[in-house]
Order: sequence, then structure tokens, then C-alpha cells
Amino acid sequence: MQNQTVMEKINIVETLRAIEESIVSHQFRDKENSKIELKSLSNNGEWKSFHETVCAFLNTDGGYIICGIKEKNDKSGYLFTPFDRNNESKLFELHSSVFKDDLDHYPNLTDNITFDYIDFMTGSVALVKVLPLRSDLKFLSYKGKYYERKLTAVVHQFPRRYYQRHIFRVLQIIIRHINFIVERSINKRRHPTTLTFNFIKNLQHVG
Repeated sequence: MQNQTVMEKINIVETLRAIEESIVSHQFRDKENSKIELKSLSNNGEWKSFHETVCAFLNTDGGYIICGIKEKNDKSGYLFTPFDRNNESKLFELHSSVFKDDLDHYPNLTDNITFDYIDFMTGSVALVKVLPLRSDLKFLSYKGKYYERKLTAVVHQFPRRYYQRHIFRVLQIIIRHINFIVERSINKRRHPTTLTFNFIKNLQHVG
């Protein structure tokens, strides 16, 4: 795992070096891929797109977002707008007030989302690292919508599995509370009878 992290950092450094060379030489080389996304974050619309990308990385395989650089609309090169550190608080909001789980709660994502600054040309960029959610935490939504990463695209999804998983988790909580009540009400000398999840596990495979 440590070697993988080192390799990822090397790839980020190489990506930034290639982008800088592209800016200087005015020769465009596309450096975005399934794991690396570029965002300028110079306006509110880009922050919305940024949140969608973070959500997609959380729900799939994770990735990096380099904040302060974006591709030109005509794909002829890159625009570098150093990350405004006055917006740092917006990055920390990602930990607990942007993405919701199935129960409409904001989970603590401190372990999944980390930040760093990297010197770049005449300023610096913010590097946001997003680790994928554990399987028992998937999936999270942003403003009521679910997103996934597919190649270099962020895709808004309405798969039935999200709703099936939501129902499954609600039933798990209900049964957990029922078991608690049953265990407290029966004689301590008897082995408590617990309900089983088997009858609802098939919900995940419906459809």
C-alpha cells in the first residue's frame, strides 16, 4: 500500500510537470484520466462540478483532483489560476457537510478526503485526494443525486441498486432495534432469539 501511495505521488508530480511543459510550449497534451481530474474552481459553477467529481470518486475507485488548472474549452491548452487559499474552508466542508448517506446524514469523511498544496509555476495548486468508500458506506449522494466515475466522465446515476440498498439499510436498523427490545424482554437464562437478515438480503439482487 505504501509503494502504491508513492507511485501515485510520482504520477501527480509527472502530471503537473507535463501540464507545465504544455503551457510553456503551447502544445496540448491531455493528462486527465479515470483517476485524475482538473478543476479551476474560479466560479461557483466549477465548485458544483468539483463536488460532483468528489462524490463520483467516493462512490467508485477514488482519485485525485488538481485544483487551480483546467483545460481550455477548445482543448488547445491549459489555464492556470492559482488556487485561492481563502477558499480553504470549502475544502474542509467536504469532510462533514456536503455528501449524504442513505439515512440523510452527513458522514465523517476525514479518512476519505485529504488535501495538500503543491507549488506550480508562479503559484500553487490544491491537491484533493479521495479514497473510495468502504462497501458498507456506499453510496453517498450530492444534493439528492448519485454520481459515479466512468473513465474520465462523471455520470449521474439512477440505478435501482441505490434504492434497494437504502431499503435494505432501513430494514437492518429496524431489525436491530427489534432485537434489542427482544433481548431485554426475555428471561436472561434463555438464549435470546434474534431475527435474521436472510429474508431481506435478496432485496439487493432484485431487478
